[in-house]
Amino acid sequence: MTSVLVALGRGTDGSLVAVYFDETLTSKSARTARADVFVSVVSANLKKACVDLRIPVDTVSLPEVHVAGDTVLVVQQTLPSRASGRAAGEPETDVWKYAIDTSGCRWLPLRRSAPTRAAVNSR
Repeated sequence: MTSVLVALGRGTDGSLVAVYFDETLTSKSARTARADVFVSVVSANLKKACVDLRIPVDTVSLPEVHVAGDTVLVVQQTLPSRASGRAAGEPETDVWKYAIDTSGCRWLPLRRSAPTRAAVNSR
């Protein structure tokens, strides 16, 4: 499993909003993957974080994700089943809008360390 940052933005209160996928390779030969989608929010003063708010997505395909203030937009293509009453096998595009609500979150304190300089070796 690999975590990949896919979207970054600012909430209306100045907080930092990060959306990431926890990806799992489902087929090495076909190079396909599935992902669980999570949001983490870091307070504007960088002193606390609300981590791993799950966004429900169809894990069959990787969605497109955007942050717009206190909202996460998810665009995803899905294949409906015959049980849905629609033609099976014909893709549909869904757009989902999720309001970021941290009211029930367990905020974790953040520690800040002094910045370090990386040595650059040019040859």
